Amino acid sequence: MIEDTYAEAFDGMFTRFVVTGYKVFLEEAVRDLTAMPMSVVGRVEAGIERWISSNKTPDGEKGAIVQVWGANTSIELFEKELSYRIRQAVLVQPSTKVFNCLEDGDGSIDMNYYVGMCGGGYEYEEHVYGREMIVVPTMVPDFYIEKNLLFRGKHRRVKKNVKIVREEEVEGRSGVMGGNLWFFVREMEKYEMYDTLIEIKERVNEAIDAVDGAVALFRGLCSAGSKVEEKKEYSHIGPTTNHLFCPSLKNKIKESKVPQHIGAIPETVINGINIESVKNAMREVLNAVKDVDAIERISAGNYGGKLGRYKIMLRTLI
Repeated sequence: MIEDTYAEAFDGMFTRFVVTGYKVFLEEAVRDLTAMPMSVVGRVEAGIERWISSNKTPDGEKGAIVQVWGANTSIELFEKELSYRIRQAVLVQPSTKVFNCLEDGDGSIDMNYYVGMCGGGYEYEEHVYGREMIVVPTMVPDFYIEKNLLFRGKHRRVKKNVKIVREEEVEGRSGVMGGNLWFFVREMEKYEMYDTLIEIKERVNEAIDAVDGAVALFRGLCSAGSKVEEKKEYSHIGPTTNHLFCPSLKNKIKESKVPQHIGAIPETVINGINIESVKNAMREVLNAVKDVDAIERISAGNYGGKLGRYKIMLRTLI
């Protein structure tokens, strides 16, 4: 059963690029790059849009399209956080390269300052693969990254002069963050539950892989659905787990919203370059899991309009 409710999503700034490389080096680079979605604590999050064949990449190697997202952040912080992921996940893997994958943007990030300069002064620029690339000498050898990665979205830019430092808000064509679905899974033996969750996860990822412009965060399935935090003592953490929907608390708190026969409520979280890509991904996921017998009903996370301006009604997707 699909509940008559909505998923609440919000605007986000994002960049989109291709990572290429050879076999396991590519796989490890991309998976490490997109690990730890964490924009809820003021940092960036990332996801794999899809894997692509060598005839669709600038350098003729296999690749993956990746999206990196920020919510309510300055472009300076976004640039720094993005660089950490590229430097510590991609640059360190042999054979890898990074290419811009947005045709147009609201701005661009010069990758030389935080990434190119890892060459310690020996980095250089070269026009190759039809792009302006920064070449960073490494010991395997060299890492290539396109000089400018485009981004889209409303953002803040720090303005400095001799007396003050202030932030200026800049309009842009934001993507959409936080599309989501909740799966109410009936109680069962522990390892049967784990196998069921793996099946749901695989179906979710396969469905979203088929949608241009959408990414699944948390590798497709998340255990800890969050809420809008209202208690000040937890403000240093950000949103805490949604206690109303934690099955282990259903007999411990009077306000629990978990039915007695439900043993798990995993969540899938989806970002997309526009609202259509998020809706299409959610629709594909609904179709992919509709015959999973263990799923009793499907709902979504919403926060009374406190979080974002998009209300994606689930019943309009079927």
